[in-house]
Amino acid sequence: MRKYQVLIIGQGIAGSVLAHTFRKKNIAFQVVDTPELSASSRVAAGIWNPIVFKRMTKSWMADEAIPAMHDFFAEAENFLGTSLLRRIKILKFFTEKQEADLWQKKQGDLKNYLDNHIYLKDQFSLTGLIPPDYGFAFVEESGNVNTEKFIQKTRDWLIAQNSLYEKKFAFDSTCLHEGLYFFEGNMFEKTIFCEGWRFSLPSPFEAVQLKPAKGELLHFHAPQLTLNHILNKGIFILPNDQENYICGATYDWNELDENITSAKQTQLESQLKKLLNVPFSVKKRIAGIRPSVIDRRPVIGIHHTHPELGIFNGFGTKAILLSPFFSLEMYSHLFENKPIHPETNWKRFL
Repeated sequence: MRKYQVLIIGQGIAGSVLAHTFRKKNIAFQVVDTPELSASSRVAAGIWNPIVFKRMTKSWMADEAIPAMHDFFAEAENFLGTSLLRRIKILKFFTEKQEADLWQKKQGDLKNYLDNHIYLKDQFSLTGLIPPDYGFAFVEESGNVNTEKFIQKTRDWLIAQNSLYEKKFAFDSTCLHEGLYFFEGNMFEKTIFCEGWRFSLPSPFEAVQLKPAKGELLHFHAPQLTLNHILNKGIFILPNDQENYICGATYDWNELDENITSAKQTQLESQLKKLLNVPFSVKKRIAGIRPSVIDRRPVIGIHHTHPELGIFNGFGTKAILLSPFFSLEMYSHLFENKPIHPETNWKRFL
């Protein structure tokens, strides 16, 4: 029997980020996960965007989270020996004049993130896209992370150092004894739940009010399309590689499974046809469940009656942007007894 400092439950984006943070801090840990349980993280587009377009405000915690995200993935790329993060401007199409006017009005407040110019329809020159009637503009500080590669490379590293239990985890309160959790013949000082939307019930954190949302994407090939930005107009189009693109995403709060649906896929194709004036062919269709929370804030902290249990979950569509910053907060909370951000504290649900 060996004693570890942490057992991480789940190896999606949140669990993988937390594992790398513990690695850098020399924390002895193990991870338990099965590949199918991290499926929603693997299919995520990994886009990070500092702007909430609907209100033209900064995304929550963007100023703090973006530098932490860049630092984290620069180190992770070096450690894993692969490229993960791309800086790509978001190309925002305006659907009405009021949208362009609001963008213009907010440019001063958001100067660190926005191009300071709004372009008119006749200045649009990208081949394959229908020019927007009310102009367009760019988000400068944006991009995406290859989440599938990040999770797989992290998994390979965990397996290589014998730090991964490839099995489904089911919490058993009888395994708690004198401040330790016993699992697979080993003992752990802290057990951190990073399960995404798949809470294994009964869970010590079942008071958390999740509001998971199913999302569907499609991958398509369009050799006549020249797009080097992330297009945003109702849906997104993300350049992938060699004339291939990713299009998404839909939202469904009722049908919570990871099966594609003809209705949502038809919806995506219909929206694509309104944006493109060149042919495209669909190569792959995928779906996943976002681990969103009812108040749209992450869920972080230590259990109120079992301090050996913790949670690091609920990042929803913001996992790439927020999890690196909050993984450091989680580490400081666990091992330096520092407080965590009050809006993320899981005890808000008690």
